[in-house]
Amino acid sequence: MNPLLWLLAAIIALVLSARLQEWAVNNPGGWYVSAGAGLVLLGIHRSRRDLQFMQHLSRRPQWLWAGEYLVFSLPFAILILSVGNWQATILWWLFCVAVPLLPVRPSAIWQQVFWGRVIPAGLYEWIAGMRKFGVFMSLFYAAALVSAFFVPYAALLLFWFVLATLGGFYQECEPRQLLLAAELPARQYVHGKIRSHIPAAWVLGAPVYVAYGILHPEHGWVVLGFFVLTSIMHLFFILNKYATYRPNLKNSGNSLLQSLVTLSVVIPFLLPLPLILCFRDYGRAVRNLDFYITAHYPNAHA
Repeated sequence: MNPLLWLLAAIIALVLSARLQEWAVNNPGGWYVSAGAGLVLLGIHRSRRDLQFMQHLSRRPQWLWAGEYLVFSLPFAILILSVGNWQATILWWLFCVAVPLLPVRPSAIWQQVFWGRVIPAGLYEWIAGMRKFGVFMSLFYAAALVSAFFVPYAALLLFWFVLATLGGFYQECEPRQLLLAAELPARQYVHGKIRSHIPAAWVLGAPVYVAYGILHPEHGWVVLGFFVLTSIMHLFFILNKYATYRPNLKNSGNSLLQSLVTLSVVIPFLLPLPLILCFRDYGRAVRNLDFYITAHYPNAHA
């Protein structure tokens, strides 16, 4: 995920620290806080890029990681201890030690087979993206479902992280041969992508939306607004990919715009930005793809 999103997560965590202290006073609340933090730690650990490197550098990197997590989480542990909930603190320390002891990565073969079977072949960006971020997204998705029962708004915040990760799915540009295999004009190709990918995100979010709506019907307008804003965010991811499409290249230069559009879901003054960029990138995407398609099919029209 983009560093700007991690920075926002850290700010939100600081803002919520007072509420965390309230929840941690009793045993069940403290256990929920520690368990939720443990899921976040697991997602962060599995998304680290230095795991393989550390295994070559040290014979027992697990203890280095455990020490790192224990030291950097001291403020969190002190927060829970300050309300006298030592059981929840011990649970958190166990997470810090246990998470590094898990296997570094699932089998690459297992990931290829599993995601290739559960995701339709036409959503190849999703298949490739889930092979990279699937563990991280699954943890946050599970946490969002659980939070819908206990902590209002936290479910949507956690699911927002899941949807924000979708931006990474659209940074890799497919080969031109795959573009031409569809045998569609540029405009129809873009429309087809929108019609297949955005409903896939709706299906992904349906359990979270339904659970939240049933358990917290008074927040129905919040769920509806979140649904609309994240759909526009996803639309931008698709249009921006093809507006800057270059065969077989990675559009890493789009990260800043993706971060701003993603933050617009939770920062009100950024709300107009996604719509403006979508209108801009739609025409650019059609013209850009038309260049690559008509070069091969001269009679094709967008």
